[in-house]
Amino acid sequence: MAVTGMDLLSARLVPAGGDGGWLARLSGAVVFVPNDGEGAKEMISACLACVGAMELLGTVGSRLADPRAAPWPPFGLVAARGAELVAVVHGPVELIVEQAGDKERLYGGDDVGSWLNKVLSHVEALHSGRGAKPDSLVDLHEGVVRSEGFLLVPRHRQVGPPPAEPRPDVRAEDQPAGARVPPAAGT
Repeated sequence: MAVTGMDLLSARLVPAGGDGGWLARLSGAVVFVPNDGEGAKEMISACLACVGAMELLGTVGSRLADPRAAPWPPFGLVAARGAELVAVVHGPVELIVEQAGDKERLYGGDDVGSWLNKVLSHVEALHSGRGAKPDSLVDLHEGVVRSEGFLLVPRHRQVGPPPAEPRPDVRAEDQPAGARVPPAAGT
């Protein structure tokens, strides 16, 4: 998956706090449903029943394209398809894609049944819903959690502020065990 800039299987998935929606990490896919209710639970259950990202894309695409099918609740989905990432956004859900230094907003639409799908390349980060804290220690590897948004970044990308260097005027004995203290000037 080096072509995409992000290996979805090893990328860091940081859920945003809150319990207004659902976030699922499946084999090769991430699904975000920003609402609660029976429709959201049915959507997550259907996604969990799929074996792999390709089956998930087929299941979701078939249902979205069928005008007689009951509509899915609003959602955002990112799935690996070979060396590509595919994003599907349905309803009033926004997915922000950072790629090649730019940000692109993908929006499913306000009309019932509206949706958008797009092949992504050179992805540096994805986020949706309420902002996840990039310095959070949480990293969803697999499963489903309650969430109001997410941040997805390559594992090698540093997120959050860099660790603070201790001030040179602070003595080593004043630091916690194992902290690095730079040598004082002139030593």
